[in-house]
Amino acid sequence: MRAFEALENRRLMASDFAASINFAPLTSQRAPGLLADYGGEYAVRRGGLSYGWDHDKTADTVERNVTKIQKNDTFIGLTKGDNWNIEVPNGEYQVYVVAGDPAAPGSRMALDVEGDTAIAGVTRKSKMFLEGAVTVNVTDGKLTITSVGEYGADKLSYLAIQSVSGGSSDPSGSVVTTSKISWTTGKKELVPTTEPESAVVGDKLYVFSGYGDKSNGGDGWQPSTKVQRYDPKTGTWAIIGNMPIGTTHAAVTVVGTDVWFAGGYTARAGTTTKQDVTST
Repeated sequence: MRAFEALENRRLMASDFAASINFAPLTSQRAPGLLADYGGEYAVRRGGLSYGWDHDKTADTVERNVTKIQKNDTFIGLTKGDNWNIEVPNGEYQVYVVAGDPAAPGSRMALDVEGDTAIAGVTRKSKMFLEGAVTVNVTDGKLTITSVGEYGADKLSYLAIQSVSGGSSDPSGSVVTTSKISWTTGKKELVPTTEPESAVVGDKLYVFSGYGDKSNGGDGWQPSTKVQRYDPKTGTWAIIGNMPIGTTHAAVTVVGTDVWFAGGYTARAGTTTKQDVTST
């Protein structure tokens, strides 16, 4: 995440905003790359950011000293209705939240960001932390995280906030997608299919086989052999050939310009309505 400088002499724009914060006791070692929240009430903090709780929660911060990953070793315990706020310019934000206790699996937790569910579940020995990412719109100048768990067991470890106009990585190293996605309806396949295989080679999409092709006289439930290609630049489809045998449910990978298939269901010779399950 980017470093922050004092904001007294400039106005922060929504497109500039990013923050990563770890929740920990005041005596804890600082988690690398993250700002710290020690459970204090809302106030101006390091770097000119304003954030904190709706009441003092310093007594609820915990460090377990059971893991070498500092951001995973600390948390702040919450009760239903606790609110954490951070001042942000109005706009749209991607918020990544991590909650858990490295020493106590079986914690039932539920956290909202701006009223949207970010985390809801129970930790286990095999999954000591719960993660959630939501995109929210802030209109009142403050982004709010709320404990909504019925059992008072929420344990907030760390979070990352990024305006959607930019892109960032969350503190654990995974990518948080912050770009907005818009969907449009494209042209239909020349031969409509269900459950086909597909691959992208170069700048084109290839669709192999699939159910639904009745041109061979069957009922559409034997895999087709047709190979269809979609060109996103022109928005056009073309049938470019046939598979040696119709196949569905196969694993597909691309090596250079070669498409490899493994396993799947193959068309059964001598019939137009049946298929075989393969293992090679």
